[in-house]
Amino acid sequence: MAILTLSKMRRSTRDALNSNELMMIELGLVKWCPGCTCARSSAFFGKDATRSDGLRGMCKDCTTARARARYGAQQEKCKES
Repeated sequence: MAILTLSKMRRSTRDALNSNELMMIELGLVKWCPGCTCARSSAFFGKDATRSDGLRGMCKDCTTARARARYGAQQEKCKES
């Protein structure tokens, strides 16, 4: 499973992580979620066959929150029309 490597991660993000988190990301035990800015187990990520690691870019919680916010914005837009 190809997980985001530390070289592809922003420097400010790398600096905020402790050594155990950095090691687990490198070993592929966890994956970084840019939405909640934390390292999480791959069980928290949905499947995506188009990605090299087979997992979505954001965790399920962040994906759900993003979808709900988008849906709410669309509902408001429809009410205005």
